[in-house]
Amino acid sequence: MEINALAECVASFYISTDPYEWGSNLVPPTKENLLVFCKYLLSSEEGVRIVLRNIEDWGRFLECGGDANPYTTLITEIKEVYREYQIKTLEPELALIQNKKVRSLVERVLRKVPDGFFIDAASSSGKYHPAFSLGEGGLVRHTKAAVWFARQRLWITGHPLAGQSDVIYGAILLHDSAKRGLKWESPYRHEHPLLVIKYLSAAEMDHEEIGIWSEINTLIRTHMGQFTTSPHSEFVLPPIRTSAQLFVHECDYLASKKELVGLDIFEPQKGEMTYGNEKKEGNTHS
Repeated sequence: MEINALAECVASFYISTDPYEWGSNLVPPTKENLLVFCKYLLSSEEGVRIVLRNIEDWGRFLECGGDANPYTTLITEIKEVYREYQIKTLEPELALIQNKKVRSLVERVLRKVPDGFFIDAASSSGKYHPAFSLGEGGLVRHTKAAVWFARQRLWITGHPLAGQSDVIYGAILLHDSAKRGLKWESPYRHEHPLLVIKYLSAAEMDHEEIGIWSEINTLIRTHMGQFTTSPHSEFVLPPIRTSAQLFVHECDYLASKKELVGLDIFEPQKGEMTYGNEKKEGNTHS
C-alpha cells in the first residue's frame, strides 16, 4: 500500500475508534509500533505533510482517553520528531554559523518556535513578498533567501562585517520567528522583532550565551528598518543605529522583493540554495 493510503487508513482508524470500546476483536497497535510508523512517515517530505494534516485529529482522539489512555504522550513525541525534521530544512543555513555555541543557541530557539514558522507563508496577503515565499513553507523559504543574500555579501574579501557573520546568520534565521506572536496567535504582530528575545530566559543560558543572545536580538529588533510604525499597532520599533543592523535589514528587504522570480535557487521545486566554497574569478571567498 502506498504511503499516503496507509497513513489515511491509520488516521481513520484512530479518529473513528472510541478507546473505551476496544475489545478482544479490535486490538490497537502498541504505542511503540505507532511511533515507529509515524517516524517512518516523518522520514519523507510526503509523510511529514500527511502527519501534519492528521496530527490535530489524532491529538483529539488521544486526549479522550485521559491518563488511562496509553497514547497520551504520543503526540508530543511525534511533534518532537517532526520538529527535528523541520530544523533539518535549515541545515545548510545553520552550517554557515562557525561558532558552535552560537549555532547551538539558534537551534535551541528553533525547537521552541511555533510550528507556524515552518508551515506558513511569508505574507498572508501575498502583497509584499515574491511568489517563492508564498504558500506552505513560504516563511522558511523567505528566511533561507535572506541568509543567501547575507552569504553572498559576506563572501566579499575584507567585508567589514565578516567578524560578526555568526550572529548575523543567527539573527536572520530567527528574525521572523515570532511574526504572528510567540504562540502564533495573530495574523501579524508589528512588534514581532521585540518578541523573539522572550524565547529564552537568562536562567536557560550561561554568561557567554546571554551575551550572544543579546547580540542576536540587537540585530533582530531593528530588522524592519524604516518601517518602525504601523497604523494597526501602538508599538514603535527602534531605529537602525549600526552597520550590522542595517545589513540584516537589507538582506531581509532584498529577500522580500517581488521581482525575485525565475531564479532556480529560490524555487524549492527546482533545487535547494547552496553555500559551497567555489571560487569566482577575481575574488577569494572567506
